[in-house]
Amino acid sequence: MRLNGTRGCAMPNLRVNLLYLREQRGMSQSQLAARLDVSRQSVQKWEAEKSYPEMEKLIKICDIFGCSMDDLVRGDLTASADEAAEEEYVDAASEASDSELSHQ
Repeated sequence: MRLNGTRGCAMPNLRVNLLYLREQRGMSQSQLAARLDVSRQSVQKWEAEKSYPEMEKLIKICDIFGCSMDDLVRGDLTASADEAAEEEYVDAASEASDSELSHQ
């Protein structure tokens, strides 16, 4: 399995998850690049699926964002955030309904 700089192994979730995690933290490509000791262009290429990070960088990305390698490369971290937001909305709506019922 070739990861670095080839299209031999597509990791579309890496692209989506990396972009999502970086934007969620308000981190620019340059800021992430500095933490990983790579160029901004490297991060840009990862997010464009023109190349892929080496294993050492993948591990460091997981450390920075607090996620597992499996979630970063194969998962859908954006769905997890959507589910969490939906749960918060349902909880808030339920609390509001309970509050209205107790005042009647």
